[in-house]
Amino acid sequence: MVDLKASYPEIRGQIDEAIKAVLDKTNFILGEEVAKLSKVLRLIAASKYAVGVASGTDALIIALLACGVKKGMK
Repeated sequence: MVDLKASYPEIRGQIDEAIKAVLDKTNFILGEEVAKLSKVLRLIAASKYAVGVASGTDALIIALLACGVKKGMK
């Protein structure tokens, strides 16, 4: 669908700057960049909410909890 290897050189500078900004601030969790990303994703998805999480596993757990799925349910 997307050839990241081909498109990376074009945006390498922007990516490097963004990573450096996060590393310089050492604000890895709930930082300004995460808030900005959540806002952009919410707009792209035309959704009322979007939340940045640490991993795909966290995303799945939160989605299942939001749907009311609990441990031991069948």
